[in-house]
Amino acid sequence: MIMLDYEDEPVDLGQYAWYWGETHQELVRRELSRAQDGSYLVHHTGDIEFHMLAVKVGDDIVWQPIYCRDGLVGFTEPLGFESFEDALEAYTESQTETHDTLRNPLPKPDFSKLRETHATMKPVQLLKRLRDTHGLLGQRIDELDNVEGCIERLEQEIEEKSKSTEAYGVLIKVVSKQLEKTNELTSSSSDRLDEINNNCTALTKRLEGLRQEQTAIERERTSLVTERNEQSKLSTRCLDGIRDLENELQKIKDDIIEFSLYENCMGTMMLFIDHLLASDVTEFAQKVEEYDIDKSMAKSILKTESDGTFIVRTNNDPNKPYSISVSYSDAENEGLVVHFPVKRDDGCLGFDEQTCIFHDIQDLVTCYARIPFGSHDSTYGDLTLVRQVEKKAIEEGKRERKSSVFSTFARKMSLK
Repeated sequence: MIMLDYEDEPVDLGQYAWYWGETHQELVRRELSRAQDGSYLVHHTGDIEFHMLAVKVGDDIVWQPIYCRDGLVGFTEPLGFESFEDALEAYTESQTETHDTLRNPLPKPDFSKLRETHATMKPVQLLKRLRDTHGLLGQRIDELDNVEGCIERLEQEIEEKSKSTEAYGVLIKVVSKQLEKTNELTSSSSDRLDEINNNCTALTKRLEGLRQEQTAIERERTSLVTERNEQSKLSTRCLDGIRDLENELQKIKDDIIEFSLYENCMGTMMLFIDHLLASDVTEFAQKVEEYDIDKSMAKSILKTESDGTFIVRTNNDPNKPYSISVSYSDAENEGLVVHFPVKRDDGCLGFDEQTCIFHDIQDLVTCYARIPFGSHDSTYGDLTLVRQVEKKAIEEGKRERKSSVFSTFARKMSLK
C-alpha cells in the first residue's frame, strides 16, 4: 500500500506501471487512443497535488481528477483514501455499470525513442529557425509592400500617359483639319499664296511635332507597361514566397509542439512561439546596462525595490557570462531577490539549453519583459523584467560597500 506522507518521505509512484508522472494530456490522449479498451494510467501536468486518471472506454477517453493532500487521496472532497491503489480500486468498483473499469494498466513508453521519430531537431534549434524564418517572412512582406506600391505608382503613370496620348490625338486631329482647310485656300486665293504656303508649312511642322511627341509618350507608356508587368510577376513570386514561408513557419511550430509533448515544456514553448511571432514586439525601452558587482551587493540594492526591478551582472565564466538579479515578492509578500544565471550556447544567450536563442543581453531582456519567469519555474509565477535599477543606486551601493570594508579594516587595526 502506498502511504502519501509528504512531510516524511515522498511517495514513489514510479514503481507502478500505470503511473506516467508529468506528461502532457495530448500525449496521453494519443497513446491511449491506440490502446485496448479498459487501459488506464495516472499522470499529472506539474502540480503534485493534482493528478489525472485517464481510462480508455470504447472509442472515448474518460478523464477523472485525483486529488492528493495531507497524505490522503480521493476524487472528491473530503479525501478518503490512504493510497492511490485504494482510490483506483474504489473507482473500478463504482464504475461497473458505465464500463469505465480499470483493467489494463498502460505502461509509459520510451518517450526518447518516440521523440526521435516525431521531431529530429531540438527545441532551441527549432526556435532559432522559427525566429529566422519569421524575420525572413517580414522581409518578404516588406518587399511585397514595396512592389505593390511600385505597381500602384506605375498604374498611375500609365493612366497619365494614356490620357496624354489621347490629348495629343485630339490636337493632331485639330491641326490636321486646319492643314486640310489651309490647303484648300491655295486653289481659291492666288493673291495670298505665299502667306497660305507659309501657314501650310508651319501647320505641317506642328503636325509632325505633335505626332513625334505622341509617339514618344506611347513609347514611354509601353515601357511603363513592360515594367508594370515585370513588377506584377515579382509580386506573384513574393506572394508565393510568403506562402512558402508561412507553410514553413507552421511546420516549425508543429515540430516544436511535437517535441514539447515529449519534453513536458509545452507551456514554455508556446510562450516563446507567441513572443517570436508577435507583430508588436518592441525593444526594451532602456538600454540594458551591465555591472560588475557580486550577488550580495545586488541583493542589498534590490531588496527594497518593487517586483521586476533588475540588475544585469557580468561574470567571468564565458559559458555563463551574465546573471540577472530580480526583486521578487513570494506568497507571503516578503521581499526577496532571485538570481538567474544566463547561459551562452552556440553564440546565443538563454536561461536553459532549450531557449538559448537570444543574440545579446538586450534581446534576452526584451523577451523576459513579456515572458514570465514562471514559464521556466512555476515558483516565480508572472514575474517579468520591468525596469532596471538606476545607475545612481549602483554607485551608492558601491560607496556603501567600500565604506563598510574600510570600517571593518579600521576596527581590526584598532584591536591590534
